[in-house]
This record gives sequence, structure tokens and C-alpha cells, in this order.
Amino acid sequence: MKKVLIPIFCLFILTGCSKVEYNLIVTNDNKIREEIIIPYENTKNNKKIVNNMMKKQQLAYHSSSLSKDYYYNVNLDESNKQKLLLTYSYDYGTNNIINSEAINSCFYKKDIISSDNKFIVKTENISCLKDEYQQIVDEVTVSIKVPKNYKNVHNNADKVVGNKYIWYFNNDNYETHYIDLEMDQTQPKVKKTQNDNILILVVVCSIGILIVLFISLKSKHNNKI
Repeated sequence: MKKVLIPIFCLFILTGCSKVEYNLIVTNDNKIREEIIIPYENTKNNKKIVNNMMKKQQLAYHSSSLSKDYYYNVNLDESNKQKLLLTYSYDYGTNNIINSEAINSCFYKKDIISSDNKFIVKTENISCLKDEYQQIVDEVTVSIKVPKNYKNVHNNADKVVGNKYIWYFNNDNYETHYIDLEMDQTQPKVKKTQNDNILILVVVCSIGILIVLFISLKSKHNNKI
């Protein structure tokens, strides 16, 4: 597989795609999965384009401290007869998602903070729909899915589905639309397992038996006196 350092959003110019999904999936173990999903019509020509793109590694982020490049995992979903879904994904820690090539291509100014029991994502307007010379992509849908135990403080999402917050960026709003999300990271409740319940029952029964034996022995001793 060739290593080609093309900024991920330049792919949209090269492949002529018009809509892109950008997803962040947050977990309770301080990880964030980044997914970039590019849909294509399921045609022979598009299959050739996609297959060529899959042969080239795309840079997820560069670690300046380690002087090392990290690359996206790539997957093609052909289960839909009408669409091909090309997905680039990478698993980050909450402390290095800010270095993502895709995020830095689309949002020049942004904060992604996970500390003090808070999870915060703030950006200014999107910058990857078009450049000085041409339209890059017509529409970008951004979604941030958080764990169910997170509690919303505030958000400006266009749509909320359960614990997923969704923003739509297009030619009509790209200059003024932005992301503003703040969550409380409440800790998930630990469910008692069946083994825990059995252990509690055994301990309670054992204590009960000891109490009965103690009372019985004490009663016999008193009768002898």
C-alpha cells in the first residue's frame, strides 16, 4: 500500500463526491473513534476510483513528539446495491484527537476538551466545503456520539437522536454555523452481577446461621446452670 500524504479532504476533489459524513464516537475509556464516510453511487467506474483510493494510505495525524505518522484504517461497504460506502477510521485518545488531519482541515479554530468531568467540543465555522478556487464538497454532516451516562449541559446541534448530536454544514450556512457542545461526564453505574448477589446471599445466610448457633449454645449453657 502506497503512503500518499494527501490531506483527507482533498480526496473529495479527486473523487468528485458531494456529501461526506464525519463522525466522532466517544467512549468511557478516554477514546474517540473518528470516522469519515464517503458515499458513492454503486457503478463500475466508481468502484475503480474507490479501489484505487484504498491502495493509498491516508494520513490520520502526525506526532511531532515522536516524529511519526499514523494512518487511517480504510473499509469499503458494498452491501447496498445503490451505494458504496468508503470509510476512513482511526481510534484516538481524548488528548490527541485535536491533531486529526481531518479536523484541522475543516476547522481552523477548535477546542476538544475532556477533563474535570467535562467533555467539550467548540469550533468556529467550517472551512473545508470550498477553497479560494473551487467547491470541495457540497455538504458535510458532523455527528458526535457520547456515552449514555453523559449529561448534556448545552448544545447547538441541528438534530439530536438519543446520545448522538448532529450538525449539517452546507453552502447556505458554512460561514456562520459552528459546533458548541458541553457534556457532564457522570460515571456509569456499576451493575451488580448475579455472582455478586449470590455472594451477598451466602454471607447473610452464614451470619444468620452463626447467630442461631450462638443463641442455641447460650440457651443450653443457661439451662445447665
